[in-house]
Amino acid sequence: MAPSSVSPSRVTPPRVAPSRVTPRVGAFSGARAALLATVLAAPAALVACSNDAEPGSCFRGHDNACVDYDRPQAAAGKRMCAGMTWTAGEKSCPRSDRLGSCNKPSGAEWVYRGAPNNYGPESAKSACELNGGTFTPAPPSVP
Repeated sequence: MAPSSVSPSRVTPPRVAPSRVTPRVGAFSGARAALLATVLAAPAALVACSNDAEPGSCFRGHDNACVDYDRPQAAAGKRMCAGMTWTAGEKSCPRSDRLGSCNKPSGAEWVYRGAPNNYGPESAKSACELNGGTFTPAPPSVP
């Protein structure tokens, strides 16, 4: 039997199911693109504005330290303070028993005397500097 030959004029392409029509690149007009950008950016702007919260502080009893959070940082500070003591109010870290502040690249925290670390001024300074901070002694307390 001789091989059959198929004439190119008789070959029909296979039937393909219709597909969804997708928009062409550049199909949006300038006005539509601007409207789309505004609609997508609006929720992000609302979220950014809603991050401001009432200022407060987080006292970490396990290491006798406290961090004050201002309005833009307060919402994140409060979330990170879960399981510790959050106190609402501006500059609300306790003033009694403060030894000083430890200023690190990540921010400043107040360091306190007493259990569990039993720091004195020199040991608080050493611990701060060991962790990459700069220690500033607290001013004397006024009764």
